[in-house]
Amino acid sequence: MYVLYSPVSEDKTYAGEEKRAIRLGFPYGHTDRVVIKTRSETYLLYTSNGGMKDKIETLMKQAPV
Repeated sequence: MYVLYSPVSEDKTYAGEEKRAIRLGFPYGHTDRVVIKTRSETYLLYTSNGGMKDKIETLMKQAPV
């Protein structure tokens, strides 16, 4: 089980600001970059699915603690 360390955020840089992040997807032209930080890892999700950050935040609010 992963516990979020900080809020889900967006990264406007091409390759991501966090150099040690685990990258999921491919950083193409208009791809959104969503950063998810847990206690042990940072994930950088490349997605062209609009609103992914909001969807992840909604799911995290609904998840049992």
